[in-house]
Amino acid sequence: MKHRLAVVLLVMFAISAIAQTAAPAAPAAPQTVEFKSNYVAPVPGPSDSDVYCSGFITNAAIPRANYIVGGWNSPDAVRFSERDFVYISGPDMQEGQEYIVVRALRDPNHYEAFPGQYATIRSLGQPYADIARIKVINHRNKVAVATVEMSCEPIAPGDTVVTLVERPKVLFRPTYPFDRFTPPSGTMMGRVVMAHDFDTIFGTGQTVYLNIGADKGVKPGDYFRVVRTGEAISRTAIDSVSAKATLAEDTQANPIRYNGKALLTDFPRRNLGEMIILNVYPRSAVAMATYAFEDMQVGDQVELEDMPPVVPPPPPPAPMAPTISCSAQPTSVQSGDTSNITCNAASPDNRPVSLAFSTDRGQIAPNGNFATLDTRNVGPGPIRVTATATDDRNMSASMNTMVTVMAPPAPPSASKASELVFKPKSSYVDNKAKALLDDLALRMQREADAKVVIMGHADTSTPAGNRLASARSNNVKTYLTKDKGVDAQRVTTRSSNGSDTAEIWWVPAGAQTPQ
Repeated sequence: MKHRLAVVLLVMFAISAIAQTAAPAAPAAPQTVEFKSNYVAPVPGPSDSDVYCSGFITNAAIPRANYIVGGWNSPDAVRFSERDFVYISGPDMQEGQEYIVVRALRDPNHYEAFPGQYATIRSLGQPYADIARIKVINHRNKVAVATVEMSCEPIAPGDTVVTLVERPKVLFRPTYPFDRFTPPSGTMMGRVVMAHDFDTIFGTGQTVYLNIGADKGVKPGDYFRVVRTGEAISRTAIDSVSAKATLAEDTQANPIRYNGKALLTDFPRRNLGEMIILNVYPRSAVAMATYAFEDMQVGDQVELEDMPPVVPPPPPPAPMAPTISCSAQPTSVQSGDTSNITCNAASPDNRPVSLAFSTDRGQIAPNGNFATLDTRNVGPGPIRVTATATDDRNMSASMNTMVTVMAPPAPPSASKASELVFKPKSSYVDNKAKALLDDLALRMQREADAKVVIMGHADTSTPAGNRLASARSNNVKTYLTKDKGVDAQRVTTRSSNGSDTAEIWWVPAGAQTPQ
């Protein structure tokens, strides 16, 4: 015993020395213990290739009337894959129709993964492999010509061609906490009876076949956990050998003695991983392992997971109509003028948007995001210009922009500018009157297109009164033209019956001359 202990210590010392020589010691880092064993990351979810290349076991008869007889390079080539041309013998090939190529399988290994495996498979039906998806393009002579759209594995002459049936799309759920020691739930149980390519050990992402199907209520999208009990281990030829070996340690003073094989039945069962059902058949189901804690074996049991329903992702947001905003410049015009309408339109969903313009009065000329409003022959009042933004889904939004046509300004009119007072029977323009006329002359200088009318008043019932009224207006005109330099063409004189005054009327350009 002392000799054995010395040898052990010597070996430990040598290993420690080699480790110190091989690499310098690194500073200790915080350790996070995760009990994952041989954990493999989950798959992201079944792809189209996983679904349509999974194979199946069925007891339904699959007709062999249509089958592959060769391809483009036959007889030199005997295997065909994607983008190759293949030739099909059969009476039911329709141009433009898609088909799948399948292959009835037999196990060349002649090895049962568990006792009775072959008999179990025969009770479920015939195993088939999915080989490819093809599309018939035409007929030539006695064969149909097809292109290989998708290849799972090389096509060989003799493979069967059947009509494509769309397979269900399963709803893949995100990973959830997985209990490796979950006790039996009492739900549906089954067994892995075969794996893709006749593998006996499988893991994440691989396809397997179960001995439960539509007859047991299995549905695509169901989840099963893969379990292995101690009793199953005790029946496995290789694993049961270890159970027969002694478990005692040489240094134990009081080793326990028990039947290891019998004790296995009391151990907790091992939950090894999880799988999702891709498709179901009358007596079987096709499943894909979504993740695994260790290698799983053909013959392992499966148990339906009683999980809460998967919450589907939220629906996509409702489509939104375009948005539009417009402005006019100017917003008020005279009849005959133009106004520019500018619009900004956009789609919240980033769809292409087009603009259209219309108006209830006048003429509109669109030009992209702009339009010109012409108001010729349009009377006063508001004009409504409507701009409509429409996307490629025919969703639209409109906006009204108002432009006002103003009423034309009132025509100019004559107005009384001032009134001069004369002494009775006098036509003399005194200083007070001259002061008023001086202001009038300055105004006429500023407004060179204006005129004045001088209305001399007196008692016109007599000839003397007529002469007096005329003299008063003429004297005022004389002062303006002779003394103040106003153009005589701009001064008109009138006489009328009235008091001893002279009215001066201001006549703007375009105004009617008072009579």
